[in-house]
Amino acid sequence: MGEKFGEHRPGSKAENGQTRREFLRTLGLAAGAAAFFGVVKTLEKTGKVQSLPEEEKGPRVDMTIRKEQIYESSDEWEEVKLSNEDKEAAENILYPSLDKPLKINKETIELLTKYWINVYQHQRNAELRKNYAEIEDFNRRREAEGQPTLLDIFRMHGVPEEYSYIAITESNWRMNARSKKGASGPYQFIRSTAKEYGLHDPTDPIASAHAAARKLSDLYKQTKDWKLSLSAYNGIAGYYITECRDKGIDPSYEKYWGFLEKRINKKREDINKLTRYSYFSHTVREEDTLLGISHQYRIPVEILKKTNHMRRIFGNRKQKKTDQLYIGQKILIPFTKYSRQRKFEEEVAGTIENLSYAIKVEAAGEALGIKKAQYVAGREMPEEKNL
Repeated sequence: MGEKFGEHRPGSKAENGQTRREFLRTLGLAAGAAAFFGVVKTLEKTGKVQSLPEEEKGPRVDMTIRKEQIYESSDEWEEVKLSNEDKEAAENILYPSLDKPLKINKETIELLTKYWINVYQHQRNAELRKNYAEIEDFNRRREAEGQPTLLDIFRMHGVPEEYSYIAITESNWRMNARSKKGASGPYQFIRSTAKEYGLHDPTDPIASAHAAARKLSDLYKQTKDWKLSLSAYNGIAGYYITECRDKGIDPSYEKYWGFLEKRINKKREDINKLTRYSYFSHTVREEDTLLGISHQYRIPVEILKKTNHMRRIFGNRKQKKTDQLYIGQKILIPFTKYSRQRKFEEEVAGTIENLSYAIKVEAAGEALGIKKAQYVAGREMPEEKNL
């Protein structure tokens, strides 16, 4: 449940001159467009939205998404401005350095909240509104058929209805979405959690919505905190909740920041203790090549070959070509200043993702005009009512 970071460090340039963030934003927009044009056909092919016999259905709703539905006026929401200094500071949180400890406090959360609202109001706004329009059309069709909408399902389980839109944050509302960790469907369930909630088909939008709402409801019963429940839905916060239960203390979203800070800085200390003669392993993925791994860690190919005892043998000898990679293979990477930093980023990527998760859910909601996000300095928020 959640997103992954790319390969290049912030500020580094890919071959076409784009930074990693620019490259990821381009991919995000492309994925959003693909989802926009494919989701309705996918649903109709699989029959996910046809839960009633034809004769019992209400009038068919026009599923065509008009331009004015997607690109609504920006006057709907209060623009959150982000200075260059704030943007740089936020990126230093999202991609922490080995050189200094990371602090996570109210100021950190305020900065990240502004950052993600700005991202969703601008760079990702077209993608966000396409996904939102798809969900709204899906809800209208359900309503016309006399069936509960996604909003109804979340309310039914005692969960704020706006959290039905976490399918945007999770998967861009793609039925066939699949993460590197094996989570699938619009609400991104791994196999064990799907089994726990009786979800046989995570790609079914209605069944997975029920499971997602039940999971959030269960998490809220343990935490009494919706933002912490969102963080636990994404993953790591479950360890914190268990730790609090074992210690007999009440968990809270604000206390959770300290847990994340400790986790990230512990990993930083561990990597900094390693000597220049140490190695770490890179697990080969399907898309990997030796040249790609070389570029990723800035280690020359010949050094990688020497470190891993790779030699290409030609002629009639029967020894295999040992520099050919296979999925799951462990490649030893020598530590350099750069590779050490890259390893640190990889090790804490999931924790940083979790730090951003509840913030991104609220930021997307604010950009859509659904609900204002908390932790934006200088404005008052109404009291949240716990259900």
